[in-house]
Amino acid sequence: MYDGPVIDLDVHHTWNSDSEIIDRLPQRWREYVLGPGNGRRLPIGPAGRGIQHPGGVNKRLETFPANGGRPGSDYETLRKQLLEDYRIERCVLGFDNALSPAVGDPYFAKALVAAVNDWNAETWLSIDDDRLYGCVLVPTQLPEEAAKEIRRVGKNPKIVAALLTFNGLNRPYGHPLYLPIFEAAQELDLPVVMHATGAEWSGGVLSMVAGGQGATRLEQHSLLIEGGIHHVLSLILNGVFERFPRLKFVAVEAGTAWLPWLAWKLDAHYDVLRRESRWVRKRPSEYLREHVSVTTQPLEMSPKPEQLWQLYEAYGGMENQLCFATDYPHWDADSPAYIGRRIPEAWHTRVFHDNALGIYRWDRRSRVPVDAVAEGASS
Repeated sequence: MYDGPVIDLDVHHTWNSDSEIIDRLPQRWREYVLGPGNGRRLPIGPAGRGIQHPGGVNKRLETFPANGGRPGSDYETLRKQLLEDYRIERCVLGFDNALSPAVGDPYFAKALVAAVNDWNAETWLSIDDDRLYGCVLVPTQLPEEAAKEIRRVGKNPKIVAALLTFNGLNRPYGHPLYLPIFEAAQELDLPVVMHATGAEWSGGVLSMVAGGQGATRLEQHSLLIEGGIHHVLSLILNGVFERFPRLKFVAVEAGTAWLPWLAWKLDAHYDVLRRESRWVRKRPSEYLREHVSVTTQPLEMSPKPEQLWQLYEAYGGMENQLCFATDYPHWDADSPAYIGRRIPEAWHTRVFHDNALGIYRWDRRSRVPVDAVAEGASS
């Protein structure tokens, strides 16, 4: 049983009231949301297409705070249930309502994202707890503005990644339109995190699932990996990692077992199809191993754990690409003890700690003084 320090790359925190975000919007957009003052207002998220969880909520019931707030909104509850119970050395707060980039008006999306990033810096990253780190949420509909937001917020020393939750231009992330985002991320030495599940909440703007969205939660949840596969393939074949050789890309909640298939498929086609891409200068699997990581949540549930290990071993190198994540406070969140039983013991130190330490550059970051963490917030 692993008893060392744990780094958690996927923790979902949130606000209790939308007013926490609305109050941080510029006046023009506050008036847009609040309207004429008759008690009605516009939502600050997209018109969703997600399918309700059959259990009623997609959170563990014990994660609801005693004060009646939303799961993930109360630091003391999160501290006890996650940080203390699971021996978390560091965690990355990745939002539970991270769909602001998906609203229809790209300029409203930009304003919302800035407000969410400021809320994060002022409310969570200012807490006197050096285990808490965050991401800069990225308004992908406007890549040049997204790059500016990364540079603005990413200067906060507690920001450790740029977070993509919505494919705003209906193009896979290797498309040249998105290059400003990756340029800014590499400039600030931030990995880019793609969180699966964003596209299906887009209100019909796009679908990264073949054939369109399914009719059941079982379909939706089982196919979350499709978008991630397409984005990773696009990044490799369009030369993003050649342009930005220090860039790291982390696919969160996108599964793991597809990595061997994708590596073998691309390498098999490399010799006959590489003329299409002048940017691919080595075997695709090399880019995959050098630049792409995935999280343990959700880890595929083979009938016997060793069957999944055999797939990983045939691929080679998965122990260096796999990083632990709980997905707290969601219904299917995983504990370190559970994941420890599902992966080889020899991998534990790397998966639970060392891989994330290097990818997120914590091995080159010093501990952050509390009075420095709000510098990224706008006035």
